[in-house]
Amino acid sequence: MKVGIQKTVNIICAIALFLAVTALPIEYYNVLRIIVFIGGLLVVFNQRIKKHWRLLFIPIALLFNPIFPIYFYVKSYWVFLDVLCGILFLLLIFYGYSSSIKKQRTIKKQVSKNKDMYNVKH
Repeated sequence: MKVGIQKTVNIICAIALFLAVTALPIEYYNVLRIIVFIGGLLVVFNQRIKKHWRLLFIPIALLFNPIFPIYFYVKSYWVFLDVLCGILFLLLIFYGYSSSIKKQRTIKKQVSKNKDMYNVKH
């Protein structure tokens, strides 16, 4: 998955989690589970994200999974978890992607320059 798309998904998940702190209908929280679960799985299976971040998002995906939902019957527990997970999604945008992506881009540019240099007609 492209980094730009993944970062957009992370922002959507973070915003949805921050909105969950307010009093909203139960349907919102059902949709929130799906959004955060998918976002968490995308993080877990994205090879461009550093390994320790991927491991951190396994419990988040499990916590918000819509298939076997986990219920905390006290709103304050969910408020804490929503804010914490929203912050983690935002931090992931800035610190979670490996720097090898930049190296790969630099190498690709260098290779294409070398090809262009050798393909010049004399």
